[in-house]
Parts: sequence; C-alpha cells; structure tokens
Amino acid sequence: MKLPQVHEGRNIRRMREKRGYKQEYLASSLGITQQAVSHLEQRESVDEETLRKVAQILNTTPEEIQNMEETTINNTQNNYEGSNINGPSNNIQCTFNLVDEYITLVKSYQKLAEKYETAMEELKSLYGRTGDNK
Repeated sequence: MKLPQVHEGRNIRRMREKRGYKQEYLASSLGITQQAVSHLEQRESVDEETLRKVAQILNTTPEEIQNMEETTINNTQNNYEGSNINGPSNNIQCTFNLVDEYITLVKSYQKLAEKYETAMEELKSLYGRTGDNK
C-alpha cells in the first residue's frame, strides 16, 4: 500500500490560513514577495531551511507542517465552525486580519504623535517670541 504524498506547500497554506495570516504577512516576514509565497504554497516539497523559517513564523514545527493530513485540518475547521454553546451558528465570519489592524493602529498613533510634537514645537516658538513677561 502506497502512502499518500505530503504536499508541503498546501500544508503551509492551510497552517497559514488556520493562523489567520495573509500571504502578504508571510511574505514580509520571509523577506520575499506575495507572489513568491503563492508559488511556495503550490510546491509539493519545500527545502528544509525555508520550511524551518515558515514554521517559526507560523509558530509551529516543520514536522507538524510535514505531517499534516487533510482530514486533520478539515476536522479542526469543522469543529471550530460548528461549535456554538448557544445553538446553531450565526455564520459570523471575521473579515479583517488583526495583525493588519494593529499595524494600521500603530501607524495612526505615530502620525498623531508627530502632529503633537509639531504643535508643541510651534507653541514653544510662539511662546518664546511673545516674550517671558512675568
């Protein structure tokens, strides 16, 4: 009996999706393009070094990626999607990536902090021009 061939690229995609990461996140973490991640996920086998890096980013082990079975992922997804303490699912789906939202929030904060610093410098220079009449 022949054992089924492990498709490491497909397993990387499944693990990435399970973690809620986009290809862009994996690409930036690896220092490659999104298109390169797409090609990586289509490859049947992945070199050990790349597999190790991907596993580290996805907070797993290369062995877990290599040993994943399609039924394992489907069962995990079905258990998650079908579980609801209060009855049937309301089909609620997350339409955003928390990492992307966090990055956007940090960038907004940085812009706000820069505006604050600029305003404070203007106030200091304005106060300095009017004199220190005390």
